Amino acid sequence: MKKERSEKRQWWMFFLSFGTFSTMWFFVFYLLNRWVNDAKEAIYFGTPASAYWVYFICALIFGITTWGLYVFIKEAFRNKSFHECKVNILGVFRLAWLPLLGTLPFLYLATTNALLIKEENITFNPFWELPNTRIFMGRWSRSY
Repeated sequence: MKKERSEKRQWWMFFLSFGTFSTMWFFVFYLLNRWVNDAKEAIYFGTPASAYWVYFICALIFGITTWGLYVFIKEAFRNKSFHECKVNILGVFRLAWLPLLGTLPFLYLATTNALLIKEENITFNPFWELPNTRIFMGRWSRSY
């Protein structure tokens, strides 16, 4: 006979796995932001708070989807049924495709939203505007 988990433990496991997946997606979005804006040689790289809110909301949506996939794949391995896995994964994608596609435009705007200061220029990408503002600097010079 299979031992049943307590309901409290099930809730803890849900929040732990869901939180892990959401945190993972948040850092994926943040690293994508640094990669898209090429912040390797930057003197200063800043992301406004609006982008972090978008990352947080998108991470929750992507995290709950990843959690659903994880649970159904784990259950299919336990039951050794590929058909069950396929049916459940398609069910998760049927439920999640609209929220996932709805977040993509905001995720793009948040990823390109940054203030980047390099020696050659200053680049500012506002959240709602697609073209960026770039100020070119010559050599830094000081007058005494």
